[in-house]
Amino acid sequence: MAKKDHGTTMLYQRRKSIWLIWTAFLAVWGALLPLGGEAGQLDWRLVPKNWRWIVHLDVDAIRQSPGAGRVFERFWQRSPNRTEIEAAAALAEADLKKDLHGVTFVGMGFDPKKGAVLVQMKVNQQRLLGFIKTNPEYATRTVAGITIHRWHDAGEKAFLHGCFLPGDWVVLSREGDLVDEIATSAAKEMGRDTAEPFYQIREGTYLEIHARNTDQLPVQFMSPLIRRSRRLTAALGEHQGQAFVQATFEVEGADTALNVRDALVGLLAIGKLHYADEPHYVALLDHAKVFASENRTTLVWTAPTDDVLDVLAKLVPWLREK
Repeated sequence: MAKKDHGTTMLYQRRKSIWLIWTAFLAVWGALLPLGGEAGQLDWRLVPKNWRWIVHLDVDAIRQSPGAGRVFERFWQRSPNRTEIEAAAALAEADLKKDLHGVTFVGMGFDPKKGAVLVQMKVNQQRLLGFIKTNPEYATRTVAGITIHRWHDAGEKAFLHGCFLPGDWVVLSREGDLVDEIATSAAKEMGRDTAEPFYQIREGTYLEIHARNTDQLPVQFMSPLIRRSRRLTAALGEHQGQAFVQATFEVEGADTALNVRDALVGLLAIGKLHYADEPHYVALLDHAKVFASENRTTLVWTAPTDDVLDVLAKLVPWLREK
């Protein structure tokens, strides 16, 4: 019985290791919610033709940004899963500090439970596959000359599909069809080398969000700002000592664009009134400008990075820790 128990324990640990490795790939999603092009940047050639939303984090750009780099480092130091994630990455022989360059999330529908994650990180593919192949339900298929791996993940309680793409890309999703689409796009380079003009970002961007066909979202009480928008694009970043946020809404027509502009200006005015006794907040809000042109409304906010960090430190005490 002892030998059997030991073998069962080892098998459990190996399967748990598989789950931890994929947890490391998904860590940025859980932490911030919230890719070829140059390292770290969104690689539009990997984006499926019928995409609906994209969220991309340029980890290299964060490392190069004094403000974002400082905030991210403080957050990482306090992360309750840091040790576990670093250990999981080590199993794939990856160094998160130098081998992780970018993370992209993409979906072809607006179901928040669906989508794919693309991680640009150098890993030992054979070692990682060695763990995955121990799964009793492991299987493969070939799409456009690329091997797609499928296995049942106990942690996710679902089948996962993944593949490796040139440029150190690792793709993972519960949706096999979506992984197939991404593999096909990568193999045939069906996607664009660069973004359409509407989705192009400013230098120094480290977080970008894009969406299209948002007016087709079947949500009854959705914000009118989203419901009236056909396409959305937003970027957060730093450049030459300035932090910035820029967002553009493409709407139904010029009148709607003007209404959206007025609504955003009104929200900024309410914010200034609410924080009237906090001059440092009002000063930051004063940097926001809103413009309307034809059927598009754009909000642009730029402020000195040091000023932004000072306000963040007031809001989040642990950012002041040394």
